[in-house]
Formats: sequence, C-alpha cells, structure tokens
Amino acid sequence: MRTSTLLSLSAGLLLSFTSQAAVAPIEESAYVTRDQYSAVLHQSRGVWQLQPANGQDLMIDTLACQNGKVLPKGLWLLVPGERGRYDLVAPSVTRLPAGAAPQVKLRDCAQAGPADLAVPQALIDLLAQQTSAVYVNE
Repeated sequence: MRTSTLLSLSAGLLLSFTSQAAVAPIEESAYVTRDQYSAVLHQSRGVWQLQPANGQDLMIDTLACQNGKVLPKGLWLLVPGERGRYDLVAPSVTRLPAGAAPQVKLRDCAQAGPADLAVPQALIDLLAQQTSAVYVNE
C-alpha cells in the first residue's frame, strides 16, 4: 500500500515537471539562422539583413524610411495580407508586451500609417520571394 502511494506521488510529480517543461517559453538563443528564419531586422540601426540559403547575406539600410514603429524582439512570420500585401505575425513563442499588436502590416514608405512598419517596396518584394520568418532584434 505504502509503495503504491509513493509510486503514485512520484508519477504525479514527474508528470507535473514534464508538463511545465513542455510549455516553457523558447529562449531567443534557440533560433537558428537560415533554419527558423532567413531575415533579421536590426531596428535600432534601421538595417534589414537578408540571409538567403543559397547566397551571400544582403544588408539593406532602411533608416530613412522608418516611421517610428517598433516591434517587440523575437520571431515574426511573414504572411500574405489583404490585397496582395504582406504582414508580420507574432507566433505564440514570441513574447509580446501588454498592448502590443500580434500582427503588423508591412507597407511602402510613402503609404505606411502609424500602426504599420514602413519599408521600401523593393524590400517587401524581396522578403516575399525569399523569406517566411524574420527575427526582429533591437
């Protein structure tokens, strides 16, 4: 009787620890370039770094185009939006501060509103052709 009670308690604790580990947030250092993402946005410098699997990294300076929109650091998915445009969507592993939008529209510099991320149209086109995930850095 005592042995079965101890076994039940041990199994319950093991399941508890296992389930907690399964929902633990992913650390940013766990992301692998060209594996989980193929572009990096260095927000403070206004630089996008494209990392195609079959070519050399390409650095694109967009500082002159920025409209002040800052995204939370982490992994963002590039998805088709309305009317052939593209959006960045934060998956559940990306930690968003309270009130942060989980989806942000990528818009050409001249057409971006205050809630949009302003980038040159040529960069949006490159991202659409070569990227499915972007790592947003500070």
